[in-house]
Amino acid sequence: MKIRPLFLTEEITASLKKIVEHAKTNKFSIDDLLDRVNGHQPPPGDDKNFGINIPHGYRVVYSIEEMSQGQYYKHLSVSVDEKEKLPNMIAVEELMGIIGFENKLENCFIKLGDIGPNHQCIEVIEKAE
Repeated sequence: MKIRPLFLTEEITASLKKIVEHAKTNKFSIDDLLDRVNGHQPPPGDDKNFGINIPHGYRVVYSIEEMSQGQYYKHLSVSVDEKEKLPNMIAVEELMGIIGFENKLENCFIKLGDIGPNHQCIEVIEKAE
C-alpha cells in the first residue's frame, strides 16, 4: 500500500487560511445549493477561491453552506489526483484542524463525493457556529 505524504509549508497553510476567509464571506444559501443540484451553478471546487491543490496530488475545497433554514455547515472536500484512490484519513484530520473544524473526524458527518468517473473525494461536514 502506497501512503501519499501531506507536506504543509507555511505558504500552503496560508493558502488554506485564505480559502477559509473567502468561504466565511461567501456563504452558499439553500437557493445556491438548489441551483447547483439543478446544474445552474458550478460547484465551489470550480472556483479557485474555494480550493487549492497541494503538492503530491491533494485537492482541498472548503465552503460554508446553508443546509437548513438559517443553519450553516462547514463543508470540506479532500481528494487526490488518482482515480480509484482516496486521501488518507490522517491527512484529512490534519487539514480539518488547519481549516478550523472543532470536532474530530469521527464526530463529523463523513461521506464520499463523486467528482468524476471512478474518482471520489472525502467530504467532511460540521455545523458552523
